[in-house]
Amino acid sequence: DSTMIGQECIDELADFAGLKHDIAAITERAMQGELDFESALRERVLLLRDLSAGAIVECLDTRIAPMPGAKVLVETLKAHGCRTVLVTGGFHQFADPVAEQLGFERVVANRLEVVDQRLTGGLLGGMGRAVGRQAASSGMAFATTWAIGQVAKQYYGGGRTLDADKLKAAFQPLLSQGKSMIATYAPQIEERARTIDLKKLPSLIGRA
Repeated sequence: DSTMIGQECIDELADFAGLKHDIAAITERAMQGELDFESALRERVLLLRDLSAGAIVECLDTRIAPMPGAKVLVETLKAHGCRTVLVTGGFHQFADPVAEQLGFERVVANRLEVVDQRLTGGLLGGMGRAVGRQAASSGMAFATTWAIGQVAKQYYGGGRTLDADKLKAAFQPLLSQGKSMIATYAPQIEERARTIDLKKLPSLIGRA
């Protein structure tokens, strides 16, 4: 969300349900550190209870589009031997089609529970794991792992413990879309985020 695609999927689903402002308010509380990621996600998903599963399909077809350069970035990295994993705090129902379209090899996400073609307001399975743990479980060295987008900040467990120097020391984060929480805790990364172009990333990380 807002990295490989230009939208926030849960906000678009909320719009279908007439709850966009309610969900945006929960999102803002999370960005300000008042809620942890899991609590905020579960609160927002609960508000989507009884929404038709068809809204997901319609949302994908009419509102979700890749960011300029996203497909080229994935293709370029794969051509140079990189492994590409789409890690999102969003949902498989959106992430899987996007990953297939862009060429990602693996998806780590959450899954909305659907019963009788309606959202239950719950999630299936455990929460999607942060990018740092994904790297570790895949046997990839942190020194050669690039986290692009919002997942970069999750390595240290959330915004309240975010530290730019720690992020740089652990692995190589690159944020393509800054949020207010990032601006508060790592302004130098936020400033860089405003100018990043996905089409330029392969050359920035020495893979083009």
